[in-house]
Amino acid sequence: MKRFFTTVLGLLLISVSPLKGSAQTSALFVNDNSLYFPNTELVLNQVRSIGVFDSVYFFNAVDSLRSPLYTEMRPHHTVIWYTSTDGVGRYFWSGTDADNTELILYMQDGGLLWVMGNDFLYDRYGAAPLSFTEGDFAYDYLGIETYAVQSYGDDGSLGVPQMDYIDNEIITNVPESLTWIYETLWWADGCTPNATAIPFYQMGPESYVLAGNPAALVRQPDMADPLHAISLFFDPALIGNADDLNQLFQGILDYISTYIPSSTIQRPVKENELTIYPNPASGSISVVIPEEFANGRPEVAVYNLNGQTVLSTRTGDQCITLNTARLTEGMYFIKISDNSGTRHAKVLIKH
Repeated sequence: MKRFFTTVLGLLLISVSPLKGSAQTSALFVNDNSLYFPNTELVLNQVRSIGVFDSVYFFNAVDSLRSPLYTEMRPHHTVIWYTSTDGVGRYFWSGTDADNTELILYMQDGGLLWVMGNDFLYDRYGAAPLSFTEGDFAYDYLGIETYAVQSYGDDGSLGVPQMDYIDNEIITNVPESLTWIYETLWWADGCTPNATAIPFYQMGPESYVLAGNPAALVRQPDMADPLHAISLFFDPALIGNADDLNQLFQGILDYISTYIPSSTIQRPVKENELTIYPNPASGSISVVIPEEFANGRPEVAVYNLNGQTVLSTRTGDQCITLNTARLTEGMYFIKISDNSGTRHAKVLIKH
């Protein structure tokens, strides 16, 4: 039986920290913890106190009964997603144990994700071990090759005594070791990174049966690959030393700050381009409807290379899914248009 905590629901609100300076940067903090709200308050206050972001907005997925939409995440440089120790029905997985297409769109558009908590992998995938390949969210977006172990579940009901820092040049100036408000921590995950991710904490000490399994990863973007994620497979609210918690968050936020633009409030939208997912696609594609079309019913059309319309519909939704299963493989053009103007994109269909 997994160890949980008393449930305290937080208020449904959007809260803003004081603004400062002329070039404002913001983060969206998503509460996906329905078990013990003081843990959420602790982590949120820690993020705000360090002051890397001019504004930290709060979205309560638990009270809203949903994940934030792409359009709600889009203005923010970073989405900080907190699940605490809640391993059942998380909106990180859309509340239905499925890929969160709204979050995928945000990350494909260059947004940075920082997710943290015990058991959020268990919520979607069940018990370890499990290997991932290209096409899996955990592999593509978090940089996980193998969901390898869980403390308590795979260590003879011991729990992990500590997390030990893995020296690297990416996230630095964090505590050498993290220990807990309990003697050991249950249900923390150990994950093997793929080639896109770098570990920066692992289970320890060396005498612990699961020692060496990475428990924190950073997936860095590059020119060809915009996906950017930091994953803590444990709940930082359960760190026993307040100074260690502060130093951990300071180190992570110092790293994040190196990616924050110095002269823009929001990440720029590419002129006249659409956001679509996935690309390449097979059975379906999702198309985000730009804000300038929000008050109408624009036409969404798909054209082949000969200029022939192969799919066409009108929508008043913020995001539309098109069935592409019957399209032959190849390159297609997508166009949204009405009196407001035109947006376009290319998509590759591969079955």
